[in-house]
Amino acid sequence: MNINYCELKTEIKVSIKNIIINALKKYKAGKVCGFAICSDRNAMSVSVSFNTKQNLYKKIEENPEKENDFRFIEEHWDYYETSSRFKKSIGAYELSEISAKLYTMRFKIGDKKLDEHKKNMFQIFLEILEEIKNEQVFGGEKDIILLFCIIDDFIFPENTIECVKKINSTIIGEQYEKWANEPHEIEWDNCDEDE
Repeated sequence: MNINYCELKTEIKVSIKNIIINALKKYKAGKVCGFAICSDRNAMSVSVSFNTKQNLYKKIEENPEKENDFRFIEEHWDYYETSSRFKKSIGAYELSEISAKLYTMRFKIGDKKLDEHKKNMFQIFLEILEEIKNEQVFGGEKDIILLFCIIDDFIFPENTIECVKKINSTIIGEQYEKWANEPHEIEWDNCDEDE
């Protein structure tokens, strides 16, 4: 199966930018403190997550020793990608259609070319994050944490730390690198519940 990764990247980026614009209208840029592009370990999906300052501060107040987990693990975030209230509120259903396409692609590709496909897709997600930062889609906000996450495994794809350092402020990049290199005992929130 031949995949036009350039066209696929454009489709994903346009959808993600539209979601960000809708989210910023609804939640106001100053309230957003985190944004993540998420996929699974086999690159069969793409989704996004947002965090708000109100949610972050509340969690830190309740459990201050886990501050960096609350900042860097998107499952602790306010608007997690699987929440239907989130999808309804900012029109994130476009990504569900793209995920269905990625799911089909994975099985048409087969196991022999899966590693190459995953590498290409993860690189696309990281490039989109970098381009979003450079294009100031968030309006030049400097405190927003930008991440790429694997939602079904606690792993860091190749070059993730370097990319996170590149697209975030120096302070956030250093904090993320230190945190990513630490051992983690993670208690995932139940973020699938709708409100």
